[in-house]
Amino acid sequence: MSTNLRATVKELGDVTGKSDSCGWMFDEVAWLLHAFVIFIRPEIVIQTGHLWGKSACMILHALRYQMEIEGNTPQGDAAFDTFVHSRIAERPSFGQLISVDPGGYAKGGYDWLTEHFPGQFKHYQITSADFFEAEGKRLKDEYAGKEVFGVVDGDHSIEGCRKDLLALIELGARVIFVDDTEWLKELCDVSREVATANGYQFINLNYLNGVALLVRS
Repeated sequence: MSTNLRATVKELGDVTGKSDSCGWMFDEVAWLLHAFVIFIRPEIVIQTGHLWGKSACMILHALRYQMEIEGNTPQGDAAFDTFVHSRIAERPSFGQLISVDPGGYAKGGYDWLTEHFPGQFKHYQITSADFFEAEGKRLKDEYAGKEVFGVVDGDHSIEGCRKDLLALIELGARVIFVDDTEWLKELCDVSREVATANGYQFINLNYLNGVALLVRS
């Protein structure tokens, strides 16, 4: 499976030409994001920030992967098995990714992702502020009571990060993944501040460029 994913990401990179304007998600961070999507089993992932689509591809693969693998076989401890299965979110479909970014770096990547993950991917080429203003209420109503996972990797400004976090919280995201919290310490600070003020647990994983997690208590 991982070999196929590497080939898939490479193909997307070849299609888009990647980017010579700024960096993109390191493999280790992308795999961590992939694992969290499988672990959390969201019905929808909303990602602010889309360069050429590497992380989007990882998210989409993870959403599809967990619907294709064989389910967990019964555990020897029946009580433990019942407890864990009762806490696994049911998701009847592959799940959706909405990716938001006003830039145009991805070139043919949007069409490529749409073709390779049919019915799962939608891109809004607008600012996240405009996206949440236009679509926030509809998505909140549509996904009320369902598992929503947010990924903040947008303009990397303090206020941009704050607004994305607050919009995702308003939308009902139970878990939010914030990239680059060691590379830009101010993103760690504002993420912690928003988490504390809104009843979310906060942890900063200070490896590589840094990743923060906000988890609703």
